[in-house]
Amino acid sequence: MTARPVPTIDDLVDLLLPAWTEALGQPARADSDFFALGGTSLTAVSIAVAVASGLEQYEDIEVRALESVFASPTLIDMAAALKAFIEERPRA
Repeated sequence: MTARPVPTIDDLVDLLLPAWTEALGQPARADSDFFALGGTSLTAVSIAVAVASGLEQYEDIEVRALESVFASPTLIDMAAALKAFIEERPRA
């Protein structure tokens, strides 16, 4: 089985936009702030689950996605944090 390439920032933004929009109940953009859009711990979990389903080949991605919502609350910053994490981790 051939390893998939590490996703780009644009790939991750494309994954995150619908997850944020669905979880937060309103349109999100790359510069959207999770907390300004009314994000809560429950919506953060929903986003983390969506990220994990799209990136299941990366170990511990769901945990990192949940952490990054709070540590990097804009969508683009979350994408960058996930990219950095993916580049450092082995794939499952």
